[in-house]
Amino acid sequence: MMIGPLVGSLLYSTSGNISLIHPSNITTGGNFGLPFFGAAGAEIVCLAGVMILLPRKYRKSRIEQGKNGDMTYVSVMDMMKKWRIILLVVVMSMSIASLTLLDPIFQPYASSSFNDTPLIIGLAFSGIVLVFSISSVVAGKIVEKTYAQVNVIVGLFLVSVAFALIGPLPWLPSLQTSTVSMIGLVLLAISLSFAIIPIPGEILLMGKGIKGGKGDVALAESSLTSAAYSAGAMIGPLLGSAVDDAAGFDWACLVAAAINFFLALLLLVMCSTRLLPWDVAKKKVKELERGRETRDIKLIKAEDAQERQRMENALYHESDPLLHSFTVNTQNLFSGDVENEVKI
Repeated sequence: MMIGPLVGSLLYSTSGNISLIHPSNITTGGNFGLPFFGAAGAEIVCLAGVMILLPRKYRKSRIEQGKNGDMTYVSVMDMMKKWRIILLVVVMSMSIASLTLLDPIFQPYASSSFNDTPLIIGLAFSGIVLVFSISSVVAGKIVEKTYAQVNVIVGLFLVSVAFALIGPLPWLPSLQTSTVSMIGLVLLAISLSFAIIPIPGEILLMGKGIKGGKGDVALAESSLTSAAYSAGAMIGPLLGSAVDDAAGFDWACLVAAAINFFLALLLLVMCSTRLLPWDVAKKKVKELERGRETRDIKLIKAEDAQERQRMENALYHESDPLLHSFTVNTQNLFSGDVENEVKI
């Protein structure tokens, strides 16, 4: 995602009259087929490398393990029975769609509005993906110490703000500048990292416990996240190009902002009872209080039982010491201590 736009723009600019000095010449030429030929050659090289380096023993052992029943696999349909997982898959798909929505429409918009060349636009996209990569690491560290789905909600709200700046909004034409668009793109990359990164881990956690907790959820989680990524990669360009042709670039960004804002509200409403920090804190306090009460009751019962046993032993020994000696030695005999003899 970071190398593709940069390499594609460089290969496209290898012929024709495209230059950084005269950006108005972008319609006069360019080697349109060379980026595709280069991508096809790279795919063939990667395919050969995968066929050579992929460990066959690992694949064979996993298949035999599944056939022998040594490991139970949770199916995708079992995961899809939980509405929270479905909601997170939809959110991830639309987040990826927000990332790919600008692919077919931003270059014509930037060329006509700011006179940017394909090389500059390619550098911009590469910079956005670089920011996304760095912010993803930061988002992962933050998610480990906070509530994951709260980060998703905040990320979706920020995505809406980012699209409002990129467009900009149809009723704010004064914001249509290159600087505002770049700020919106950087904010989009940062906010999408917070919206996407926590989702696979949340799906994995929600999938645990299916089939009595004995199932392997990793394969189903990987399938769902891959499907969400593929669906988003397809929906984004289709949605962006369709709205751009019908109403323009600013309305395409407005639609994307509205979708992300709606998903953020939906996720907030449906999950607020257990995700908001104050609700989670109250729940933890109640659980701690309940645990302390249970522990205290157990301690009281244990002390009462020990005291009662001591009293019974004392009364029993004082009332009939001969019978007490017989009982103790009989217990020792049946427990394997044959050296003790039964005394009557």
